[in-house]
Amino acid sequence: MNEVRMVSVSGILGYGFPEASLVAAMKTNPHMIGVDGGSSDPGPHYLGSGKTLVPPFVMKRDLRLLLREAIGAGIPMMIGTAGGAGGEPHLQATATLVREIAKEDGLHFRMALIHSEQDKGFLKKQLAAGRIHALGHSAPLDEGTVDRAERIVGMMGPEPHREALKAGAQVILAGRGTDPSPWVALATHHGVAEAPSWFAGKLLECACNAAIPKKHDCLTVTVRDDCVEAEPANPELRCTPLSIGVQMLHENSSPITLREPGGTLDTSECRMEVLTDRRVRISGMKWIPAPHTIKLE
Repeated sequence: MNEVRMVSVSGILGYGFPEASLVAAMKTNPHMIGVDGGSSDPGPHYLGSGKTLVPPFVMKRDLRLLLREAIGAGIPMMIGTAGGAGGEPHLQATATLVREIAKEDGLHFRMALIHSEQDKGFLKKQLAAGRIHALGHSAPLDEGTVDRAERIVGMMGPEPHREALKAGAQVILAGRGTDPSPWVALATHHGVAEAPSWFAGKLLECACNAAIPKKHDCLTVTVRDDCVEAEPANPELRCTPLSIGVQMLHENSSPITLREPGGTLDTSECRMEVLTDRRVRISGMKWIPAPHTIKLE
């Protein structure tokens, strides 16, 4: 494809968004709609307890709107880090809500579940083989820590999402993953280059955190091999070079490089062009491949 259009509806599934914004976003004929389902920001409680980050009834509201639009348009609907922490209980809780909605609303689709919870025996074998290393200044992992953990998840990249797309899944629910993964998977699935795909994913992971005023609302992004364009679906919001720059700093230790499972996104030579008072074009990003690693949480 020459371009891929994608939508993110909110910062986290269940945080809500205006229904009118989703309707407006669908008028751009997107190739996918999605939302990140969680974060490690709230700490380890939700991962260990198996509880969802937000109550199921508010997740169900968002899911119903997403499913209705995706199935009606015949496009994928993708969710990463389902249920808040992406463990098996969180993934299954989200899948249960999707099945309830499908039954209640008479919807039919192929659904893929991508599991991220790790087997402790497997992890201890990898540890003994020297394949698990400390991240940054963290203490080295040991078998005792593995045994004491209630559950451990591996933060996946976009690869499992792409496999689900290739298999024909329309609704894809994933366990713990790096936040941009669903959108990166969709763009690269359609042949778009890695660098703009990752940049687009970074914008979409928090939706209108990349716009002003900041709120949980729908962001539309167009990605091509040479650029990314971002615009809020809500006419009350706008993207600016500053709002885009702020989002690229979000949860990132470097102002110009973003390390991901399969490489690093380098934004040091990015250029921003104001297209309208609400739309910004970004170009010049680079993708530097690296050996693939999975972060354990």
